[in-house]
Amino acid sequence: MLQLSDIHFSILGLLAECGCVSRSALDLTDYSYNYLTRNLRALVDASLIRVYGKGQQKHYALTITGRRYMANHNPSRYPDVFMELNRQSTIHHDRAMLRGDAAAMLSLAGYAVHPDDKPPLPAITPPLPQPPDYQHWKSLCRNLTMHAYPAGEDRREYGRRLTAIGSYYDATVVKGLLPTDGDKDSEGVNYSRACGVLMTPGCLLRVFHSRDVAMKLKLTGETNFKKLLFSDEVYGGFMPDDREAVLVFGNDFSAARLIVEHHLYGHNIYLPKVVKRSGKKGGYEVMKGSGGELLGPANLGNPAYYLPLDKAGLELLPLFQFPRWADFLHRNINNRAFGVADQPKWSFEQDGRTFYVLASLNLPQIAHALRTIKNDLERPFAIACLDWQIPLFSDLLLPYQDRDILVKRMPPDFMDEVANDLYDYWR
Repeated sequence: MLQLSDIHFSILGLLAECGCVSRSALDLTDYSYNYLTRNLRALVDASLIRVYGKGQQKHYALTITGRRYMANHNPSRYPDVFMELNRQSTIHHDRAMLRGDAAAMLSLAGYAVHPDDKPPLPAITPPLPQPPDYQHWKSLCRNLTMHAYPAGEDRREYGRRLTAIGSYYDATVVKGLLPTDGDKDSEGVNYSRACGVLMTPGCLLRVFHSRDVAMKLKLTGETNFKKLLFSDEVYGGFMPDDREAVLVFGNDFSAARLIVEHHLYGHNIYLPKVVKRSGKKGGYEVMKGSGGELLGPANLGNPAYYLPLDKAGLELLPLFQFPRWADFLHRNINNRAFGVADQPKWSFEQDGRTFYVLASLNLPQIAHALRTIKNDLERPFAIACLDWQIPLFSDLLLPYQDRDILVKRMPPDFMDEVANDLYDYWR
């Protein structure tokens, strides 16, 4: 039997909690590529995990042997009922990989994913008094404690969220709250493509995975899933102000670019609705997945944040746990990039130029900025973003390269300073 080390338990634990996880998501761990590859191969050879797909679609899941091993290693954290849910969640590999990657990204960013690390649903968060002050907001951030298991081989400490703040719930768990009898299932909740839901001090975020395309949605399903989140069956007590918020993950910036460009230029009208099939009577059939409405910057939620599933996205994601993190980010960028002090707005005018701070990757804000640039041919503009976001904005601004548009990129270590300042302020 393979002698397991920390890296093996890290991989097995992530697969146990998230189901199917892609190779690109596993690359977000702190291990080097070669070291991770060698140990993944060792786990496959030991029949503890199995691999599906190839290339960017390659993903991993626990085998029966792997589930039994984790259940024996820590029967309190990985009981039989939990391992059975893990098995069921990996049956449809393609869909499971989307949910698993979203959960893995949030887990690696410090949010609670495992049931032992967060309150069960309905999750209660004490409401804030009106009007709340700094100490009340701070209490929302200080809801993390550490816990360990009294028996078994697993002696590690795990973080536990005392409230729903900072806790991520898989969509299958939320949908499972609906009764299976009667007419409840006909409400269309099961048509939602949400991977899950994350509550932060400022937003109730429905989480989606758009891969590298602008996905299509049945908005009735998304609307009813959102209504379910507002019911007493899911959350109680405190509810963030932004309840229409969305977090969209993508493999890279491809999906974000398509979402914005479809909105600005209507490229979706050229998408095929039927496809020719050889041997089929009539010659054509409706293209699979062509139904529904194409995801746009604001038809699913506002704010709607976009993050690539890479280490750069993992740099921004932990900021969501802090109150008013976007205002804090805007204020720091406006000061550093434009020399404007104490300005928390993402858009403002000064000396005849319009300034946009788009580093939070808020899709409605990006679409608004690009639409204004597209329609106003005379006004000068300035855009500020993070260093790793330059490829996205270079592509989006390509049609306007002859215009007076100043692009400011923040230095690579800028986010370390922002994250440290936020942590010191709220903790």
